[in-house]
Amino acid sequence: MINALIGRLSAIHENHKRIASGAALIGVLTLGAKVFVAAREVAIAWRYGIGETVDAYQLAITIATWLPMLINGVMTVVLVPRLVSLGRNSPSRRQFINELNGSILVVGSAVSVAIWAAAPAAASLLASGVKPYTLHATAAMAAEIAPVAFFLIVCGYLSARLQSRERFSYSSTEAVPALVIALFLILPLSLDGVGPLIAGTLIGYFLQTLVLGRMTQRGDPPIGTCGIRHRSPEWSSFYGAITLMALGQLLITITAPIDQAFAARLGAGAVATLGYATRIISLLTGFGAVVVARALLPVLSGAVVEGNHVLGRRQTLQWAALLGGVSTVAACVLWSIAPLMVRLLFQRGAFDAAASAAVAHVLRFGSVQLPFYFAGIALVQWYAATNRFRAILAVTACALVLKIALNALLAPRLGVAGIALSTAGMYFLTSTLLTLGVRR
Repeated sequence: MINALIGRLSAIHENHKRIASGAALIGVLTLGAKVFVAAREVAIAWRYGIGETVDAYQLAITIATWLPMLINGVMTVVLVPRLVSLGRNSPSRRQFINELNGSILVVGSAVSVAIWAAAPAAASLLASGVKPYTLHATAAMAAEIAPVAFFLIVCGYLSARLQSRERFSYSSTEAVPALVIALFLILPLSLDGVGPLIAGTLIGYFLQTLVLGRMTQRGDPPIGTCGIRHRSPEWSSFYGAITLMALGQLLITITAPIDQAFAARLGAGAVATLGYATRIISLLTGFGAVVVARALLPVLSGAVVEGNHVLGRRQTLQWAALLGGVSTVAACVLWSIAPLMVRLLFQRGAFDAAASAAVAHVLRFGSVQLPFYFAGIALVQWYAATNRFRAILAVTACALVLKIALNALLAPRLGVAGIALSTAGMYFLTSTLLTLGVRR
């Protein structure tokens, strides 16, 4: 029996082995990075507690990083398959890389300047209901850390280049900013007030950019020159692809404020209850999406380049089924331990047993989304690998319409749990439509 199992494992296709090994490496490195992120949060809590300074810093980080993170998410999905298709050392790849280098520097600089200029308005929008000190501190800190936007966009671009070469060690660099910030907070430096936070944030992301630059020099040589004019033929289709993907990403991100708007109609505490449950779900979905997407996309893109579309489709469906099955088990486990998990994470101080029970109830309904979410993450990598971004946008638009309809139907009947269940319905439709598209 053992020999038969070993024989079956050895007969697994090489692509499956590459995906599995890549996912394992990314998972370990990402978990390691999360440890340093947790250390940063501990250091911030030790130094500043839960006062207005931390509120202002969190709001400022949101202002400085929301748009760069959106750009990076879109850029990765569009850029990785294109770089894989261009080969490793072809003249067309070198030309495209040189022009990308210049474009990324221009876009990163423009976004940083825009965030610096818009910091007061953005702070007024996000922090309109807080005390004047928090509002002013948010605007000031957002302007001071605006260069982080430039560093993030450059880091996202360099990470995409390394991902296209399946050099997944870049995942470890996500720990660099958190480590530097923690060190600035705990070391006896001559910085007062928010100085350690500002300096640690700027220097941390700058060092991450340097480390990723060095990794790219070694993992995807040459790093290239900087061209401004777009003369490469790749740009003709790149513009349309990135526009479609950006629209799809915007539609997905809109669901969060839509859910909050429906929750706000359910009475006091509904938004907070939904937020606590969503944070726990996001820990699982965020980590899983990073691991799955980073490992699958370059391998499936390689299958497309080699003309193995039948193989790529079959392997995509296999991974979608595997991830759906594993996450079904995870959803069952989360359903059973939801009350215990919420008590361990949140039940202290003003967060009493009644609040814990309410959040656990919503969390159980939110766990239903996990199988459909992870299956969809696997499926959408095939669409990205085959440049079917118009289909991704159409599926996303249908999912958003269903999400709003389910919110309107379920929220009055089930309360906040209905909003969580509507998310499962949205991902069920998404995974179903994506599966039908892949089979075609």
